[in-house]
Amino acid sequence: MLPKSLFSTLNRRGAVASAPMKIVEGKITMRTIVIAGGTDGIGRELALQLLRNGEHVIIIGRSSEKGEELRLEAARLDGEDRFLFLQADLSLVSENIRIVNEVQAVENIGQAHL
Repeated sequence: MLPKSLFSTLNRRGAVASAPMKIVEGKITMRTIVIAGGTDGIGRELALQLLRNGEHVIIIGRSSEKGEELRLEAARLDGEDRFLFLQADLSLVSENIRIVNEVQAVENIGQAHL
């Protein structure tokens, strides 16, 4: 279960973008969650918790090796079909534009607010 304050902190920092969201009994419920920097630390833990909760998760990170490790963890949680890793260096404007286009092109994402 994710505390409401955790999501508020992440959202203020711009670490999470998502389709329409609501918090029900302390759980975040939404269609697809996009996490930048989700291969390490709090982003990784958030991604794994969301997968455990049955959510769809798109992770953006620089390391393809860490992305693969996270994909394997998602598979262990039976969430591989709800997980997508996109490799990008978001310090580059061109990579930001590419990632926005790729996320918006994902089928069944619904309306994403990036």
